[in-house]
Amino acid sequence: MRKIRISLFLLLGVLLLTGCNTNVVATVNGEEITQQQLDKRVSIVKDYYEKQYGQKIEGQDAQKLIDNMKPGLLDEMISDTLKRQEARKVGKDMTDQQIQEKIDGVKKQFPNEEAFKNFLAQQDLTEKDMAYMLNLQDVVLKDVKAPTEEEVQEYYDQNKEQFKTAEQYEVRHILISTDPDDAGNVKHTEAEAEKLAVQVLADIKNGKDFAALAREKSEDLGSKDNGGLYTFKKGDTVPEFEKAALALKPGEYTREPVKTQFGYHIIKLEKLIPARDQSFAEVKDGIKQQLDQEAKKNKFNAYLEDLKKKAKITNKLAETGDNKSKD
Repeated sequence: MRKIRISLFLLLGVLLLTGCNTNVVATVNGEEITQQQLDKRVSIVKDYYEKQYGQKIEGQDAQKLIDNMKPGLLDEMISDTLKRQEARKVGKDMTDQQIQEKIDGVKKQFPNEEAFKNFLAQQDLTEKDMAYMLNLQDVVLKDVKAPTEEEVQEYYDQNKEQFKTAEQYEVRHILISTDPDDAGNVKHTEAEAEKLAVQVLADIKNGKDFAALAREKSEDLGSKDNGGLYTFKKGDTVPEFEKAALALKPGEYTREPVKTQFGYHIIKLEKLIPARDQSFAEVKDGIKQQLDQEAKKNKFNAYLEDLKKKAKITNKLAETGDNKSKD
């Protein structure tokens, strides 16, 4: 028993001397990334997907999905830590005024101070570190040249399929909604909505202007103010709406309310917009911006990869999954 106790004390001493911490999932040049920080990042991403797609990540498959998420998110955190370390080195001579200018430039992109603070919290950044990161980006990318007119033209010539627009359908529609709001409240029952839609349809048949009725009666906030006007191509909208609209000729409207997951619609087809090729003049600014962004992204990624080669990085998830680490 005495030997076992001595062995335990020795083991404890070794752990203390080596600074072993089972809570640490990675280190970047000696800076630790903890399990709690990784869990926070997972939670942020999980919340984003749930809000984006309206579907809870829960049940039997949820843990497997989260576990599959963690290695990639930890890699991102390692890269973020490395960038933050380098940004502090590069930005050490920045003046207070230069730092504040960077902060103010980002702040004005947010509707209020709270939204800005939430952004920083999600990115796990202080205002000063954010300024350093923007400065690092400026330093690394300062020599990236904007694409020339010839390069933009060449991209257009080689990728013309990207610049074909599909046939589109310009409609007006009036929606009587059965869709619940964020609090789960429903404005109309199915029966009420159908009855109101039939009444609106009767007004149209009696000669009332469709666009005026849409402004007055429609509950589709995205289109009611412009008279229910909505332009779409095949695949853009729910199948019931698309099928009803495509069955119309220009000037015709549906003779019965069309039921979808959102409620009851009355739809009028205004016109067909034929498929066509977009001209170079129409798309050249977008191509130029795309090529510029790609060049900057490639330059910064190459810079980051070089940093990683020189850094001392340990990744416990990689060690567990792949039996390897990088020193």
